[in-house]
Amino acid sequence: MTIRLFSIIITATVFLSSTAFCQNNERIVFDTKDSTDGYYLAIKPQSKQIKGVLILFTSFLPPEGVLPETKLHNVAYVNDMLTIVASMKQKLYADSFATNRITDILKDVITRFSADTAKFALAGYDESGNIVLRYTEFTYQHPEQFPLQPKAVFTIDSHVDLFGLWHWSENQ
Repeated sequence: MTIRLFSIIITATVFLSSTAFCQNNERIVFDTKDSTDGYYLAIKPQSKQIKGVLILFTSFLPPEGVLPETKLHNVAYVNDMLTIVASMKQKLYADSFATNRITDILKDVITRFSADTAKFALAGYDESGNIVLRYTEFTYQHPEQFPLQPKAVFTIDSHVDLFGLWHWSENQ
């Protein structure tokens, strides 16, 4: 009886400690008309105090597909930053659909999390890097048309030269 009680206590301790300190991502629907891709993932900071927002966009992958590829959300988690991971669907460039999608996501994050618009960083993973860079240019060219101007922008493994990508693809 003592061994069984001891094993139950150990199991409960291990289970509770592993769930109490883990990062949780929350699936948030921002576009109810899009049943497959109208959501983003939100990873709230460890302290629950949002001092900045990092939005990581991806193309051709669902948001869940990016998390194993990076540790950005881990760094943001311990540094009081809200991390948002969103898909740009199958887009290579910042057309009106892509810019409207980013704007809709930004507006939802600002409203839902009461985030300070002066502390946003945008990032593009792979093909979406090109979109994020161009979107940021638009926000500085026409600030009245956008909910914020990112204070930081970066890309990860992105092809920013679309013509070069086109020629490379032709050669392959």
